Amino acid sequence: MSEKIAEIAGPGISIVAGDFNIRQDSPLYKTMADHFRARSKLENAAMVAAQPVKGALSTFNGFRTDVEPRVIDYIFVSPHFRVISYSVDEVMDGDVYISDHWPVWALLAL
Repeated sequence: MSEKIAEIAGPGISIVAGDFNIRQDSPLYKTMADHFRARSKLENAAMVAAQPVKGALSTFNGFRTDVEPRVIDYIFVSPHFRVISYSVDEVMDGDVYISDHWPVWALLAL
């Protein structure tokens, strides 16, 4: 994935976001983040945000309240951006989960 990002974006502005299904404490996450950083200078927006992360400590909910907390959704940004804030939004439609993941978002400035 890191090779494709570098091929498409080169040194340009890049945002890579999604459900990666890997925890930050896993060796796979470390490898992925290291490759993103080395090839495209991408950083995890939650780690470089100017303000503390807001919201849930987990991005996965499994449509339940009794799921072990885990962060598996990420936003990676190129150094063109300043990450002002990063949030995990525990949004529901009444009592209905809108997804098995909580939305993550970052407020960015160029």
